[in-house]
Amino acid sequence: MKKIIGLIIILLISYYFYSNMVVARAEMQESIAEKLIRFHILANSNSDEDQNLKLQIKDKVLEYLDPFMEDVQSAEEAKEVLATKEEEVLEIVKQGIAEAGYDYDAKVFYIEESFPLKSYGTINLPAGKYSAFKIIIGNGKGSNWWCVMFPPLCFVDLSLGSISIATTEDRMSKYLTEDEFAFVLGKDSEINKGFVFKFKILEWLKI
Repeated sequence: MKKIIGLIIILLISYYFYSNMVVARAEMQESIAEKLIRFHILANSNSDEDQNLKLQIKDKVLEYLDPFMEDVQSAEEAKEVLATKEEEVLEIVKQGIAEAGYDYDAKVFYIEESFPLKSYGTINLPAGKYSAFKIIIGNGKGSNWWCVMFPPLCFVDLSLGSISIATTEDRMSKYLTEDEFAFVLGKDSEINKGFVFKFKILEWLKI
């Protein structure tokens, strides 16, 4: 009987901690998302030509935005800068498309939408809603290229030609709390500490 009661207690405790974990993770994602702006560019299709065009356009846009984003200190400030540059970016995209010999339409806009879990070097952005500066080339049916516009990780990639783990982590850590930074790195954070208590209960009941 003691084991049955103990099992019921464990199930109730597990449910309690699981529910709290779900809520805590959702709150953590929202807190992180408030401090980030993602950059997404969708190709017309997955053909080699369209994918190459996407990357060419990406480079042109980042080169243009780099000096304007250099001294930005918050996601809100970054959003304001990007809002003033939408028309210029659209012209750069259209010009890049024409120079490559295509007549695709293009769209540039700022949006908030849901994204799945994504990894960026050692950074793991949890699934949820994020603000994003988005470019769609033509039908937008091809695979997307993405990075983090703010903190300005995109521009690290642009200058080095690849993701610099050390620089990426350094820049991200400046804008996230210690617990948020541990969370995106997949390390221990306050969210997980409550589970220690559950295992102490298991040990106590010897079940």
